Amino acid sequence: MSCVSSRNSEFVSYFPPPRFTSRRYRRPFVRLDDDISDIWMERLLADLAQGTLLEKVKSRSRRLPRTFFLDSANMFVYYEGSTKKKKSDTTIKISKIREVREGEKDFSKNVKDLDLQRSHCFVIILGASQKIKYILAPCQEMRDKWIRGLRYVMQMEQLAEQRNETDRNFRDAFNRADINDNGHLNFEDIMKLLKSLNAGIKKKYARQMFDNADKNRNVSKDSASVLDREEFVFFYHSLTRRVEMEEIFLRFSNAKCFMNIRDLLTFLRDGQKRVDPNEDQCRDILDQYEPDGNCKQRGQLSLDGFRTFLTSEREQIFNPAHREVYQDMRRPITEYFIASSHNTNLSHDQLVGPSDSEMYIQALKKGCRCVELDCWDGPENDPVIYHGHTLTSKILFRDVIKAINEYAFITSPYPVILSIENHCSLQQQQVMANIMNLTFGEKIWRKEDDLIETPTPEKLKNKIIIKGNDLRNEAADIPDNNNNKVKGQEGQHNIEIHPELSKITTIKCVAFKSIETAAQKDDFQVSYKLGLQKA
Repeated sequence: MSCVSSRNSEFVSYFPPPRFTSRRYRRPFVRLDDDISDIWMERLLADLAQGTLLEKVKSRSRRLPRTFFLDSANMFVYYEGSTKKKKSDTTIKISKIREVREGEKDFSKNVKDLDLQRSHCFVIILGASQKIKYILAPCQEMRDKWIRGLRYVMQMEQLAEQRNETDRNFRDAFNRADINDNGHLNFEDIMKLLKSLNAGIKKKYARQMFDNADKNRNVSKDSASVLDREEFVFFYHSLTRRVEMEEIFLRFSNAKCFMNIRDLLTFLRDGQKRVDPNEDQCRDILDQYEPDGNCKQRGQLSLDGFRTFLTSEREQIFNPAHREVYQDMRRPITEYFIASSHNTNLSHDQLVGPSDSEMYIQALKKGCRCVELDCWDGPENDPVIYHGHTLTSKILFRDVIKAINEYAFITSPYPVILSIENHCSLQQQQVMANIMNLTFGEKIWRKEDDLIETPTPEKLKNKIIIKGNDLRNEAADIPDNNNNKVKGQEGQHNIEIHPELSKITTIKCVAFKSIETAAQKDDFQVSYKLGLQKA
């Protein structure tokens, strides 16, 4: 099979989840790209299901050969060859995978000095903890197959859950309750799960619905009846019917089991108060939201299609156009709220949790425009970032700057502010300045002495703004827990700043004294910091 380079693609067709059947649900193949056939993708997934010898890369000295399998029917990846006894330790659920990336950059940053073909590498990023698995394939062709296959089933998982947000919540709840990771829950497990979901259901009625949902008649080792994940979704829907939605459907369908085009037109006009709805709009709704092909051919909207339509993004009260920037971005930057992140480097708690440059990547990809860098002296004249005077782990300043440079403007072109908490010696401050100058280059917004008007977000697009202490003001504010202080006037403290770092620091931090003092200065290049007592 020839190698096809992997790339992100969007599905070009709407695929609603299937109606419940007594057979195990097999996801159909939906075309990812015009030049890739469904048959090609089916063969690819079949190949990956047979197993591939890959290597888990832990460090320079630890490369663990494992046979990886992609189970696209049950939506998980697992590997063999490990000494781990629990199946859950060698299984990765597709729903837990946050992202799959080509590995050249990530291996360079995190698995240093490793002699390998980086074009053979890829990484799998898992869940909210951002845990990363580094994988090495025998060749680039095999790497691309795995990346394409994983991205495909990830998108299939997402498409299968688009119909209703609650379906995903039900599946997630099922997965959490499935502590044995065998894909089944018995009745007692189901009752415990219902209690955790605050569903006050009588046991007798729940048992009746349980038996009705048990279409596959699966049993556990002790011969108890069990439900699989899709049976549980059906079961929960049976318990949580939206009677009021059914009443609306029956009223506008004239008590039929479907709405025709005329019924739907009446609903849009009289029920939804649409202005001048037409039959073309109704046909578009039917084509997009009706899951039953026979109903669609007859021009009929079923209750399932009606429910899917009403719960779709199209019918949400929130204006979808506002998911993009729609405000005027040509006002002074001081007039805007800025999405900011505190302790950006931490992936867990502030005392003993790990630091990770991946957290900066995730913050920036979510649209954050101000991140914090808590900088301290590191070994071998290499500054580090961590939460000072705690047991949190340390990461290199240069690695964080590289990550910011790569991901700063992927989600948004508007400026990114680096809030520098400077605890470094003069020598390592110069190193910080050199790293930022070399990495960011012309992206850094530098001081403009003749600047009269406050710049706008539009003018500052694709710029990095550095905020911190500089040499322009003797009342520089003090980052928390600083050890390089010089006593100033009236009990204030100043920190020694290297001139090279000061040159690229555009927004200076100063201690807040009073509103009157701040109003007199009226300097948009000043950031006032409140102490805890003043706050």
